[in-house]
Amino acid sequence: MTCTYHRLQFSVFKDKVGWAYTVYEARVSLTKNEIISEQPLPEGVVESLSFQSMTDATAALLKSDLFQDELKKLNLPEGTMVEVDPWMYGVDSTDPSPNQMSFLVYARARENNNVDSNHYAIPLPIIPILDVHSMTVTRVDPAASGGTEDGMKYNTHGENAIEHCIANEYLPELQPNGLRKDLKPLQVVQPEGASFTVKGHLVEWQKWRFRVGWNYREGVVVHNVSYDGRSVFHRLSLSDMTVPYGDPRSRMSSFPNRRYLFETHTRK
Repeated sequence: MTCTYHRLQFSVFKDKVGWAYTVYEARVSLTKNEIISEQPLPEGVVESLSFQSMTDATAALLKSDLFQDELKKLNLPEGTMVEVDPWMYGVDSTDPSPNQMSFLVYARARENNNVDSNHYAIPLPIIPILDVHSMTVTRVDPAASGGTEDGMKYNTHGENAIEHCIANEYLPELQPNGLRKDLKPLQVVQPEGASFTVKGHLVEWQKWRFRVGWNYREGVVVHNVSYDGRSVFHRLSLSDMTVPYGDPRSRMSSFPNRRYLFETHTRK
């Protein structure tokens, strides 16, 4: 008996007017290497953010005159390296809207200018918004620092937007006084080996038995969970989660599964 397996693949087809475009759900045969079916999804559905789309969006941001003009207004010290983090753009309506990305912007510590420096300690008070369809920056929003002295107010920084910031590093080699010397060694050992066994995707521990797999959207998926021979779960997965960040007015919220394709991060 020969079985044909299929998987779902999302393709994006863009029109030539405005921001609107259609996302299609296509069923593809891996054995025949051909499209079996294809149908458009409801208006307003957008594709997940891939590493490539975030890379392209970041490149478009850095070339934007609007973004560069806003950076100049911050009067950063000469030679300051700017870092940007691409983010999905949250919406609070079910009505169709442009597929947008927002960016958190930081400055690298000038004291060391290390590529692995903790740039999160030096945030810049701007949030650029980019239209993913046209790859253009549509506006740059102000951002509040959230500090106790200014709360949720905008534009509270001085003439130089980062003069009040202090580097706060994590790398051992960047610690001004080195690492702590008063900690004793912590050792976790199992002289007789682990109590669980792994054979391919099958994991067995005590009376538990289950299989572990992955998929592109959900990341880790646990199948056929049983305890002492009794079936407990057929399938366990994290369908989605949301993580709100920072100033709620900036719409910074991530959906790691649906928008960021969780599996591409968990397997790395």
